[in-house]
Amino acid sequence: MATDKALSLNNGLPAIRNWIKEKFVGKVEGKGLSENDFTAALKEKLEGIEAGAIKYVHPAHTARAGGLYKVTVDATGHITNVEAVTKADITALGIPGQDTNTTYTNFKAATASVAGGSGLVPAPPAGAQTKYMCGDGTWQIPPNTTYGPATATSNGLMTKEDFAKLAAFQAAGSYALKSELGNVYKYQGSVANEASLPTTGMVPGYVYNIEAKSSYGPAGVNVAWTEAGTWDNLGGNFTIEYATAAEVLAILNA
Repeated sequence: MATDKALSLNNGLPAIRNWIKEKFVGKVEGKGLSENDFTAALKEKLEGIEAGAIKYVHPAHTARAGGLYKVTVDATGHITNVEAVTKADITALGIPGQDTNTTYTNFKAATASVAGGSGLVPAPPAGAQTKYMCGDGTWQIPPNTTYGPATATSNGLMTKEDFAKLAAFQAAGSYALKSELGNVYKYQGSVANEASLPTTGMVPGYVYNIEAKSSYGPAGVNVAWTEAGTWDNLGGNFTIEYATAAEVLAILNA
């Protein structure tokens, strides 16, 4: 039987509170603790710094109007030189100096043995607004893709009734497999003592209650039969005793 003592709100916590008040300094609003003590020497040094002693002045440079420029930047990140970008700079990057031909013709249609080519889609004639362009370059009506409800012998679409049934199920991971249910605990009854526990014909998961105190624990403990062919203790009753103020102080001051 377990005899571990638990902390009582009525006798243990007041003792802890008094112990903390004696051991630690109370918090002062607006102040905090630090490992770096601010000494009188540091205060005198701080007061000796003139106002603006570390003021930063950004270097001045020639103003420029908006445009496309090449800039030079020094090691401190300041722009030290600005030059307008020229056409030669752009063409040096591989960008063509003049427009290229962007005239396209209709794409080359494909056949059963020859691949087609890139190009524009031929303009659809009047009345072809519901047709689709085929790879052979013609506008055609797509084949019928209407499906009926699926049956046990033919493919098809799911009916709204079947969808409602399927939607009512939870995710597959929420259900246990039949193979996983073989070792679920199953209560078999009570025995008077440990010696009365059966050891033959047992199935993993069988549970018995032992009415008398035994090596498995106090009276009323439950045991379950395992895959290894042994009884496993599932736990029993236990008693909680409260710690007294004197016991708490003895631990804190140890």
